[in-house]
Amino acid sequence: MELTDGADSADESAKAWWSFVDSKQFWKWLLIGGILLNVFTAFSSELGVDTHAHLAEDDEGSLVWGHTRPIDHSASDPTYAPAGGEWDLSLAPSSLGEIGVRGLAIALTLLLIGLGGVAYGMFSEGNGRRAAALIAIYPTFVFSTGRAYAEPTIA
Repeated sequence: MELTDGADSADESAKAWWSFVDSKQFWKWLLIGGILLNVFTAFSSELGVDTHAHLAEDDEGSLVWGHTRPIDHSASDPTYAPAGGEWDLSLAPSSLGEIGVRGLAIALTLLLIGLGGVAYGMFSEGNGRRAAALIAIYPTFVFSTGRAYAEPTIA
């Protein structure tokens, strides 16, 4: 009998441990924390190599430091390189500058968080905030927001 009582108390303590997950307050604070984490990361991280290259290129796609592929110099020429044209969107237009690119990365991540929360909330009651909070703390999106990569935009 004592073994059964111990198992019951273990089940009760396990239920008590996870009881905060059902609270709306928990998900609200997790969402706020995720958004603050994204904003902090965007302004404290160095921009990624791709973002630096996009900021440095001129209108013709040439870089001031020369070709990026020393073996085949023509491979960096936009007219020579084969391209399908489906990914012509650049997250780092050179006209925005560094602060503008960081702001654009935050705005696009916030848009993704909002769209995820709204879309998931339309199809299931009360889970939109949970979905938005999980998107906000997703490590890939936090990293790509800090580096101003295009992952949140493509997602």
